[in-house]
Amino acid sequence: MSGFTISVKAAIETLMPIAGFAASEKSQNEVYKHVLITNNGSQCFAIGCNGAQSVIRSVPIPLLSEPFKVCIDGVKLRAILSSLKDAAEQDMSFSWTESVATIKVGRSKLTAAVVNPDTFPHPDRLGDEHFEIVINGSVLLQSLRSIAHSCAVRDARHYLNGCHFKISDSSFSVTGSDGHRISRVIKPLVGQSGQAEGIVPLKLLDLLQVNVDKNVGDIRVRISANMAEFTWTGGQIRSTLIDGKYPDTSGFFTCEPKPLFSCSKHALLQSISRLKSTAFEKLPSLAIDAENGELRLTTLDAKKQESGTDFITATLANADLTQLSVNIIYLSDSLNQIEDDEVVFQLVAGNSLKIQSVNNPDFNAIIAQLRR
Repeated sequence: MSGFTISVKAAIETLMPIAGFAASEKSQNEVYKHVLITNNGSQCFAIGCNGAQSVIRSVPIPLLSEPFKVCIDGVKLRAILSSLKDAAEQDMSFSWTESVATIKVGRSKLTAAVVNPDTFPHPDRLGDEHFEIVINGSVLLQSLRSIAHSCAVRDARHYLNGCHFKISDSSFSVTGSDGHRISRVIKPLVGQSGQAEGIVPLKLLDLLQVNVDKNVGDIRVRISANMAEFTWTGGQIRSTLIDGKYPDTSGFFTCEPKPLFSCSKHALLQSISRLKSTAFEKLPSLAIDAENGELRLTTLDAKKQESGTDFITATLANADLTQLSVNIIYLSDSLNQIEDDEVVFQLVAGNSLKIQSVNNPDFNAIIAQLRR
């Protein structure tokens, strides 16, 4: 009977994310719902794979352990690790036969089914032709988090069901859109340059947020024609890219904007919080116009009658502000991605609303106006 020992704390940190990934898999291929733990005698890794994405984490077990491979049921492993959070300072031992793994912590003895590890699929590898850059981990994670809310989910236009990751000259940008709104973050690359792009699935964004600590340091990013790979100390995630061409959204950000007003993000979010409950759920529109030098915010009910009104202070670029109409949920989502308090609103590309921070223009949000 083979086996190894690891601290409960280390197992929760390294095995739990892989087990969660495997447990959430809905494929008919049962092996995708398992976690492969493999040790070559000098390094031990836990691997999860669903055919499109793979996650690899380094597992800290004693050096010079005997080589082994075991493939454990992900649902059971996640449940067992979740039940051991109060025993983080203890050690746990894994042992297994051809059909079952036994996990011991103190006097507790828990079991999980195993399958033949040789049936576990080898994750696809990046092609020989690829582009590589190194990005600060916290910058990358924050950038992806800032645009994820704008990406489509299960849209027939499959290229919108992910984010557009682009390296252009000495900067990188990530863009998300569902056809009604666009969010983009653009950041400089110090001492690096090149050209590469791809449409990264939302699943990959979720896996990065779960597996990568914000203090991880640098992340190496490699992009080929059909795959992206993110590598950091102790882990790696690979994913196939979404096939297709992402729409050219650059016109929204490069055209000459028409200034509208600037205001406090905090005050606007407070007003939105009050008015949300009065908006028509199927079309939660918010009208914005000027009255006596302030912003007047109104919502409509199902009969298109005013159902809520509020006022906030703003600096108007023009006293004759034409009434704006925007999805109140989209506006709230965008404002929550801006760290500074002062935000500026502009009209771009005819009639779309552009929102950005006054002091930090790296993040931009574009929201199409609604018809009232």
